[in-house]
Amino acid sequence: MNTRRPISATLAGSGRVVIAITMTAVGAPVTAEQSTGGAELQDPGALQEIVITAEKRTSTVQDTPLSISAYSGEQLERAGTSSIEEVAAQTPGVSFESTGPSKTQFAIRGMSSNGGAAPTVGFYLDDTPITPPIDSTQGKNFIDPNLYDLARVEILRGPQGTLYGSSSMGGTIRLITNQPNLDKVDASAKAVLSSTDNGGLNWSTSGMLNLPIVDGEAGLRLIATTQHDDGFIDRLVENNFPLPNADGSRGDVAGTPVSVRHKDVNNDETDDVRLLLTVVPLEGLTITPSVFYQNVYQGGENTIDVPPGRLAHYQPFDIAEPFHDRFILSNLSVKYQFDGAELTSTSAYLQRHTLQYEDTSETYDVVFDAPTPYYVPATAHEEQQSKQFTQETRISSTSDGKLQWLAGIFYSNFRDTYVSGNALIPQYEPIFGDSLVINYSEPDKLSQIAFFTEESYKITSALKATAGLRWIHYTDSFTLAQQGILVPPGLGTASGSATASKVTPKLGLDYTLSDNWLLYASAAAGTRPGAANLPVPTTGPDACDRQSPLNYKSDSIWSYEIGEKGRLFGGRVTLDGALFYINWSDVQQQVYLACGYNYTDNLGQAVSKGGELELQAQLTPSLLFDQNVGYTRATLTSTAAGTNAIVGQQLQDIPKYTASSAFEYVQRLSGDLSLTARVSNSYVSESFDRAAKPAYDLMDLRFGLRSGHFETYAFANNLLNRQVVEANATSLTVTIPTVDRVAINRPRTIGVELNWHL
Repeated sequence: MNTRRPISATLAGSGRVVIAITMTAVGAPVTAEQSTGGAELQDPGALQEIVITAEKRTSTVQDTPLSISAYSGEQLERAGTSSIEEVAAQTPGVSFESTGPSKTQFAIRGMSSNGGAAPTVGFYLDDTPITPPIDSTQGKNFIDPNLYDLARVEILRGPQGTLYGSSSMGGTIRLITNQPNLDKVDASAKAVLSSTDNGGLNWSTSGMLNLPIVDGEAGLRLIATTQHDDGFIDRLVENNFPLPNADGSRGDVAGTPVSVRHKDVNNDETDDVRLLLTVVPLEGLTITPSVFYQNVYQGGENTIDVPPGRLAHYQPFDIAEPFHDRFILSNLSVKYQFDGAELTSTSAYLQRHTLQYEDTSETYDVVFDAPTPYYVPATAHEEQQSKQFTQETRISSTSDGKLQWLAGIFYSNFRDTYVSGNALIPQYEPIFGDSLVINYSEPDKLSQIAFFTEESYKITSALKATAGLRWIHYTDSFTLAQQGILVPPGLGTASGSATASKVTPKLGLDYTLSDNWLLYASAAAGTRPGAANLPVPTTGPDACDRQSPLNYKSDSIWSYEIGEKGRLFGGRVTLDGALFYINWSDVQQQVYLACGYNYTDNLGQAVSKGGELELQAQLTPSLLFDQNVGYTRATLTSTAAGTNAIVGQQLQDIPKYTASSAFEYVQRLSGDLSLTARVSNSYVSESFDRAAKPAYDLMDLRFGLRSGHFETYAFANNLLNRQVVEANATSLTVTIPTVDRVAINRPRTIGVELNWHL
């Protein structure tokens, strides 16, 4: 939800805030010779470590002094994980809310992204930031790429202000793609067929083809996915739609005869294509242009009406609510290695178009409060077209000396045009003298430039110190033109701007206690830009009791962390833990007004404290166990004058407790035929925004056979068929007290999957 819009919901959607935590299964035990880390990993049943580039140089999770979770492409495939939301649900310290495909917001370590124009989590595809830097149509929503044929996913907890910059104050999510193989032909494919309770058939097909063009010098990699998820929510049209009750509550829509029933309207179709070309024209120089295209269409919202709380949306008129999101990312990566250093340039151009429709017939009856209640057909829409150019150039050391260094420059230019309005309503003309409720256009601009550097020095063979610094300067501006019944005199046009410079330093120490134990401590800062608010009307049919401030400042944090990473029992067990304490200044949070509008303000100070613990154990050569827990206590410690925030309250959309367990069993039956089985369960405590979201737990089950080039699985997601509130969804216009639409998770889904590898 755009916090700067004059007509908006009272809530920045909140949802399934999952800090949680099932580690994906590793599969069959990996021998020490196959493992990538641990000098003393001599046990043939040792766990495999994942090579990462979180510090923009090669390392492993266990040898990197950061709180990080990483998931290899093999892990994702074996666990049946196909979306970033599923990864987040397995990761300690991460919470998210979702109202559907391409409508997900993330928070890490209590850094709620409920308010403000920018997210609190960075989102990267390789080295390219695809974080929405200004509110997207439904909020600070990330694209939702299919994870097929990824090399890995890295989730970095805590502020990453030095290397990843603005909007990484809570952490950073990185999707790392497989690069073209220049030496051999490769291919793979996957087909999935499933059925959802209260819905129908779902299916998806994915494929990868890798072709060397010139051996060792050029190669092409193509990945494509098409996916259909059937809906499970009905849209019900009632010609004799009940009027509100005398006390203002909603009429008995569940007891009114249905004239038209549209089954499973929230079906969605997603197409993904990634194309990468790698060319090595001379030794040390690698050039990789790539294109990523995604198209998402959904026939209706993932929301149900409360009341009555059934799997349905009730309407007085037959008005569809489709959603469309198209995304294109063009990228050029150039790397040149020379003696002792590597130069990297990443240029990217991003285009995104979103369009959402919503039935507002019932909403406007309440908003305008006519002498005689009435319903007239009314439709609202939001459309946003955004373009962003980014350029990062950095140089880093590659030698094995005591000193490691990195320095770079980052620039981004974001342009966005947001349009919202209603179809003309002829019935309003004789009453209000106008048939247009509201229509407005808002172009936004955000420019950022940053210089960054980070160095580490080995004081002794065991003790290393790290220091980093990033200087950021941003300018944000918007203009607004609006008209219609809900626009008070004098508010037809508006404009605003915000500009500031920030410095985000980082200090760290790590100590290698032995080949199997690493201890570390760090202090780091993070920030995100401020912006301007759109005006809130104080006169007219939907007047508010206060005006919004013209601007709100950037907010910032200081995070303090201590942690350990350990290998035990010859590498059969890994135990990683961290404790953190975060001071958050000038917190950007939503202010919700009774009139149905909202705005962002700096609400004072907050503290987030807690920790994560990740345990992975190869109990037997065939049985793997994961147990992860997370605790986050994020509360306001002071508030700004004129806001409705309460000292001591938990920040919005942040649960305190999460816990998750997973077992995977792998048993060779004969030859290359093996059996796998996996069961996982995750628990998330309650959270709140406009309303409380109850605690829940979810269980998944998966088992299959592997033989040669083929893998066959059967699975049951949400095995116990639990209904979870993933978001208290917001209206595109005004959220009314008589109707609450909540986004829910997909009911129990049972299916089969077939994988093939060349």
